[in-house]
Amino acid sequence: MNRFKHTFYLISFFITLNYFTLIKLEGKESNNSSDTDTSQPVESWTISSAIQRALSVNPDIQRAESSRNQQQGIKVQIRSDLLPKMRLIGSANGRDEGLIDRHPNERNQVPNDQTAITQDAYTGSIEVRQTLFDGLKRWNRYKQESLRLKGEESTVEDTQRKITSFVKQSFDQLLFMLSVVKIREETVATFETILDITQKKLAVGDITQYDTLRVRTELQSSIAELAESKSDLITAEQIFRRLLVLPQPTNPKHEHIKLVGVLEEIPFDIPFGKALKLALDNREDLHAARYQWDAARKGVLIAQGAWLPTLEVFANYSIRSSYYDDKRDLEGWMIGATGQWNIFDGFLRSGNIVSHKAEARTAQINYQELEYKITSHIQELYAQIAQSRSVIKYHRTSMELGDESLHQAERLYEVGQVGLEEVLDAQITLRRSQINYSRVLFNYNTALAEIEYAIASPLNINEQP
Repeated sequence: MNRFKHTFYLISFFITLNYFTLIKLEGKESNNSSDTDTSQPVESWTISSAIQRALSVNPDIQRAESSRNQQQGIKVQIRSDLLPKMRLIGSANGRDEGLIDRHPNERNQVPNDQTAITQDAYTGSIEVRQTLFDGLKRWNRYKQESLRLKGEESTVEDTQRKITSFVKQSFDQLLFMLSVVKIREETVATFETILDITQKKLAVGDITQYDTLRVRTELQSSIAELAESKSDLITAEQIFRRLLVLPQPTNPKHEHIKLVGVLEEIPFDIPFGKALKLALDNREDLHAARYQWDAARKGVLIAQGAWLPTLEVFANYSIRSSYYDDKRDLEGWMIGATGQWNIFDGFLRSGNIVSHKAEARTAQINYQELEYKITSHIQELYAQIAQSRSVIKYHRTSMELGDESLHQAERLYEVGQVGLEEVLDAQITLRRSQINYSRVLFNYNTALAEIEYAIASPLNINEQP
């Protein structure tokens, strides 16, 4: 009876262990996964609200999280090979008398304890098996999947940072296009005003028909440029919508995205040497590549472990009915070990080792190439920022001078001291300076957003304690 109690307690322990393990894994999966945000989009977007929504609904991030959860499940599967296995086995059967193998002369005799064979039988057992040694294949496989899981976690963080950078670039692109559309609209309105003035002057004979045609030509060109800018604005809005998974407007002509913010120069003063060190220390895609390299090296150890023998131990407690009396139980323990050593397999293991070494070499090359590309990209971005800063300064001065020139030209034109051509030239020069200034600001901020992703650190890191 005590044996039955011990067996019952052992079974209950393993069932409870499996139950809590399942609850733990389901909890991890629930915490790691991110469901699509079904909340309604806000009417006006700040850069913070845009980033927050993108991080919660962007499909690239959700795919990366799903891949990470899948790798978590694979790790659990591989870890199970390191733990003991327990199974319950039971059977009961009834045999036809024709299946009982007895001497023909015994069929007409009354069975005794030596000759009787029961027609009914049952058996039950509980067995525990544990692999003690397999050339460390299972252990290295578990370490390999653990490294791959770390790589997937790094990929999730890298994807989040990449999407954040894309949102900032798209946000500034929208601000840039909005400013261009506004400048184009002001240009159209200015030329309409000038056209009205020229028509009045033409009516009294102060100017010629040529001057009026010149203004009409510039007005039509401005209207065409405004239409092109609005088309580019729609394209920029679609990029923004895709990043944030925003619903498509029912009437694109009237439902434009509203942003809260202005296109302005962002301060940045991180030295190149510090930025490069931050990138090599913090870039999650570089970490993921390193984990892939280490995992591939574990694959070589797994392949090499196939040359070694395998040793497994087991313990089995059984209870069954007697062959001669189904009312009598037989029970007891059986303990043993099994070993296996594959001496020759047709060079299968040798081929696996060569294959895994080549895979590890490829992973190493990928890691070193990515490290070089990161260094080269940061060099390129710093050169771009240095050039953009000087260009911003020149365009800001040009815009200020152009604004002053236009005001003076309009004032002098009204009193007849300058001709229409001077006003048109001043108008065109100012609008071109404004657009160029906005464009170089956009390029500068785009480079900063790329640097923020490249160094995997905030741009104001020098201000942090």
